[in-house]
Amino acid sequence: MLASEPTKNSKSDFLPVISVVIAGILLSVFVVFAVRGYYHNLGRQQFQRNASYYATNFKNSVERHVTSLAAIHAFVSASHDVTRWEFSAFAHQILPQNSGFKAVIWLPQTVQSARKGFEARMQNDGL
Repeated sequence: MLASEPTKNSKSDFLPVISVVIAGILLSVFVVFAVRGYYHNLGRQQFQRNASYYATNFKNSVERHVTSLAAIHAFVSASHDVTRWEFSAFAHQILPQNSGFKAVIWLPQTVQSARKGFEARMQNDGL
């Protein structure tokens, strides 16, 4: 064989190159799935943290509102004759702390025979 003669390449000559290409593809696929799993896990953890934060805030807000209503109930129950003005003064201390309340109203229970007098007093107060 002369030095200027081209040599025939056999399949075994390309085996190292093919092996490197296949190994590179497999490694790339592995890295893609590993990174995908890592970021998927990070997203799941962030979702769990956010859900826990919002659930806790919601629960605390509801508990604060229930506690405020219980305080108003205790005030009215402990007093035998709460006037509209007493109720208003007490409720105005509670309402600013509870933005979820639009209003808390004083609505005493009256018997039918006392209704006319009650309505007259309310009209005299400007209602």
